[in-house]
Amino acid sequence: MNALVPRLCALLGLLCILQGCAPKTTALAATNRGLGLGRYHYAGKWQFVHHMADGRWNGSSARSFGVGSSVSVAFSGDRVRVYGVLGRKGGYGMLTIDRRVRNARLNFYAPAKRTSALVYSSPPLGPGDHALAIVVAGSHDRRSRGTYVNLDGVEVENTKPAVP
Repeated sequence: MNALVPRLCALLGLLCILQGCAPKTTALAATNRGLGLGRYHYAGKWQFVHHMADGRWNGSSARSFGVGSSVSVAFSGDRVRVYGVLGRKGGYGMLTIDRRVRNARLNFYAPAKRTSALVYSSPPLGPGDHALAIVVAGSHDRRSRGTYVNLDGVEVENTKPAVP
């Protein structure tokens, strides 16, 4: 009987995944530009870094030090996480979700470069479509030598079970 329990749990877990009740995570790389769900819209001055073998998502990221430059992405889910490239020239970004300030300041500073670093994790959001935006603040941690916001990507999670 005891040997049967792990098999039943594994089978139920697989059934849950097949039925769509397990959380689903979608990674949206920062260089996926355009309009619509899962695509980034950039305004202002941005640089797109490509072909890096240092741990960035798809080897690329988007960065800006232009005060007021912004990036937005629409997504469908109930949680979101923002990942960035942190470094000695990292600055602050202001984040909003659905046009509401969620975290007044994202910090892209680190004493040494760190790629794919988690800079924000949302509380549970209502189900459905949402819009996330980050604006380059132009200010920085007192230890930083710059004001870069360097975005690796966004990870969207759907934790609500799908209705069959």
